Amino acid sequence: MILRYGPPLIGTLMLLFAVSHVVKRASSSQEGRTDPPGPLPERTITDLLAAIGAVEPATETIQMGTAVGGIVNEVAVRVGDSVKEGSVLARLKAGELEAEVKVNEAALESTQATLSRLRSLPRPEEIPALEARVAEARALALDQKEQFERNGLLASRGAIGNEELRRKELGFLAATSRQRAAEADLKLLQAGAWKSDIQLQDGTVFDVLEKSGAYIKTLVLITAYDHYAIRAIKYSAIDYLLKPVNAQELKLAMEKCVQQLDS
Repeated sequence: MILRYGPPLIGTLMLLFAVSHVVKRASSSQEGRTDPPGPLPERTITDLLAAIGAVEPATETIQMGTAVGGIVNEVAVRVGDSVKEGSVLARLKAGELEAEVKVNEAALESTQATLSRLRSLPRPEEIPALEARVAEARALALDQKEQFERNGLLASRGAIGNEELRRKELGFLAATSRQRAAEADLKLLQAGAWKSDIQLQDGTVFDVLEKSGAYIKTLVLITAYDHYAIRAIKYSAIDYLLKPVNAQELKLAMEKCVQQLDS
């Protein structure tokens, strides 16, 4: 009897146990679960752009600098500032350059004075003095000639010796040489300065002027504008002046700088 109904009964009990265990597991999982959230509210996004990265120029980086080396005295802009064409980005200490300009200006004044003196030759007030020297030299030469001739007659008669006659001859020759020198000096003064001397002095004045004007230098400035990146690089040039110039010189200098930058 037991052998006949025992195994089916044990199988039924095990099945009931398994079913009850599954039901308990399901009920416990249902208790820990929460209801799903409702739908997210709709939101309209306009003119919004999000991105991760770094803004870089679309062209190569432009290195700025000045034609005149020196120590930066002042920086007029900050990182991120918008600059316009012609804006001053930095200023240099110009003490040494200003001192050198003054030295060149003094040299220019000296060379110009020398050139003016050469061009003004002969000076009218110097001619009478040399003419008087020439007249004096001629008179002395004539006097020495007459003394030499008289002593020659005396020597021929035996009144004086040959030594005395020789001294008079040398005095006459010396007076004649002084006369010729005075006449040559007068001709040189009347001729004025040599053309080659004036041309040489002209070249010296030009060199000094060129040195003095060499300190009209250019600063390369940039202007950068674009919607999304610093891309539109534009060159401009202004003069870094250490001495005043007129408007025409400034305009010509700026045009020359722009041509050099565009070439």
